[in-house]
Amino acid sequence: MITRTATQFGIMSHVAREKSNEYKVTSLCTFMNEDILNYVTDIHDFNIVVLASLGGIFGSNKQTIEKLRTQVCHGGYIIIDDGYLKKRDALNRKGYAYCRNYENTVKEFTFFNDSLISEISTAEFSKKINTEYLEEIEKRCAELITQHPQMKNDLKNYLDLQREECEILNNEIEGMIWLLQKTKAT
Repeated sequence: MITRTATQFGIMSHVAREKSNEYKVTSLCTFMNEDILNYVTDIHDFNIVVLASLGGIFGSNKQTIEKLRTQVCHGGYIIIDDGYLKKRDALNRKGYAYCRNYENTVKEFTFFNDSLISEISTAEFSKKINTEYLEEIEKRCAELITQHPQMKNDLKNYLDLQREECEILNNEIEGMIWLLQKTKAT
């Protein structure tokens, strides 16, 4: 299992382990806490790899799929939870240089002739969760401003950036989960 290297890994790993136990597949699973950029320098032979919300970490979508293919066995699966641009061909914003429109995203993901098995839109869920997170961030910023008035400008700037990010995610990006199957050994 390849997953994000964020601080949430401990929580995600715990939930994944619980689910594997619940479904009685623990003996079939491997859970690791590794730096993904270092880990993928070696070739591995997993049945499935998951890249969740880390778009652009390896560069373009083509570079991402090229790197993930080295981690999954022939016939194995790659799950990518990310998104594509709804209306544009590119987005000139930090962290979004890899984003392309739907057609170009799929073209890059299938560049090595892997099969695109399924797609699931996450747009509605993403909007809901972004709204909930933003509300929590706004509450916490208000609390911190009350406790630390000298930080008011910094906190307001941070809040503005979070609002802007939610606007981008809600209006520019269509969330999607892609399931690909590696069909050609390279």
